[in-house]
Amino acid sequence: MERKISVRRERLKLLAKKLNEYWLLYKRNRKGMLGLGILLFFIGMAILAPYLTPWDPVNTRELADHRAKPEWMIGIEGHGSLNIEPVKDSDFLNPSSVEEWMINVTPSNAVSIVHDPNEGYRLTEKESLGCMLIEYNRALKGNGTKTITLLIGKKFNYPYNDPPGRFEATLYWKHEIIGNARCRFSFSIVTPSGVEYVIWESSTFTVNVSWRKPDYPLDAWSPQVKRRILGTLLGEVCNVVFNETGTYMFYLKITILDDDPDGSIVKIWLDRYWFKTYGKNWGLLGTDIFGRDLFTRLVHGSRISLIIGILAAILAVGLGVLVGVVSGYFGGFIDEALMRFTDILLVLPGLPLLIVLTAVLGPNIWNVVLLVGLLGWMGIARVVRSQVLSLKERSFVEAARAAGADDFYIILKHIIPQVVPLAYAYLALSIPSAILTEAALSFLGLGDPTVPTWGQMLYDAWYSQSLVDWWWVVPPGICIGLISLAFVLIGYALDEILNPRLRRR
Repeated sequence: MERKISVRRERLKLLAKKLNEYWLLYKRNRKGMLGLGILLFFIGMAILAPYLTPWDPVNTRELADHRAKPEWMIGIEGHGSLNIEPVKDSDFLNPSSVEEWMINVTPSNAVSIVHDPNEGYRLTEKESLGCMLIEYNRALKGNGTKTITLLIGKKFNYPYNDPPGRFEATLYWKHEIIGNARCRFSFSIVTPSGVEYVIWESSTFTVNVSWRKPDYPLDAWSPQVKRRILGTLLGEVCNVVFNETGTYMFYLKITILDDDPDGSIVKIWLDRYWFKTYGKNWGLLGTDIFGRDLFTRLVHGSRISLIIGILAAILAVGLGVLVGVVSGYFGGFIDEALMRFTDILLVLPGLPLLIVLTAVLGPNIWNVVLLVGLLGWMGIARVVRSQVLSLKERSFVEAARAAGADDFYIILKHIIPQVVPLAYAYLALSIPSAILTEAALSFLGLGDPTVPTWGQMLYDAWYSQSLVDWWWVVPPGICIGLISLAFVLIGYALDEILNPRLRRR
């Protein structure tokens, strides 16, 4: 037992010594060090992706206007706009959230407004409750009041010369009516010059309603909003509403009409009251057609490119080494059959075949890895076969046969260790091919749409006719080129180090 342990230690020491020698040789290779530096940069990007950006690269949408330009373009072009979100707590989770709103009641003593922690509109059961409660009780407030008007809104400064790409508002409410009172709602935006644009008006309610929202989206792109503000579906609402800088105001107007001589009671619960303007500029690289952050997709794309490239190359090189070793060592019919099959695959057009198979199997990222690996092993197989044909005639192989070693032992202990250095170099050179193949498939629309890749970014730019947006197209192209260059430089460096004929003295 102690002897086995000592033998293992000696082997580990020998392996460490060889690796140190290879590293000393590698450090002298400028191309190899440059490639390693580029590769480490992308590995760091892939590892730190969740910390570099908080957004989900696929599901986080509507961060800004669609096809928003980068923020730094404002300094270059001299104009632009950023997001403005005046509402801090639209869900009314804290009692102080009610006090953040500007509330104007006419008459001033007609209603009471408090925070209700036991009610609220929830999208899921796990969400916390909380909302604004507006209560009108004519019996307690006197008999003279017939019409009560509430304005609940916020003021915000809009400092940009360009209008936003769009604006959006949401609100949910429910109400209870006891008596013959009626109520109606409307949502408006007031410009700095005092022009009021009524975005939405409800019908008059006389009965109780459960949680509901406006009957159409309070969105600048909504057809109903366009008809109300512009009178047509053509044109942009934001160009009309946000045509000046200064202090704007949005508000919800609630009108309660009480004609009941005996008095009425009206309770209104308001929740998820929110307003936002979507700027035409966002982040480091802007947004795509879905409002997703392009920098987030670029950073997370490094993960997918490395995974695809490394896994596909390992599969291709592994198959190539296996076929090459078996074919070269055994020769005869096995060699002839394997090489003819290899030749058939070599003459097949690779990309068209990948397009057909991907279309049949479906746009799944693992299908791409599998297909690229299965269709990329032929070159390494022929190279390994030629080397094995020479190795099996060497004296150390003949000595192993004379000592009674079987074919499996000879292949495992003597042949494969001799071709491993070649496999390492070929592995590094195969990764760029796999990355470029995936990018080509994604650009042709055959990539996995649920996975952010650099090729998918290029496809999205082409599909949305955004190829003129160079800040969208150039970064993924540069990343594809740089990571491919990194592995090519590493592959050439390994080839020079591991191949005695190319090694520099």
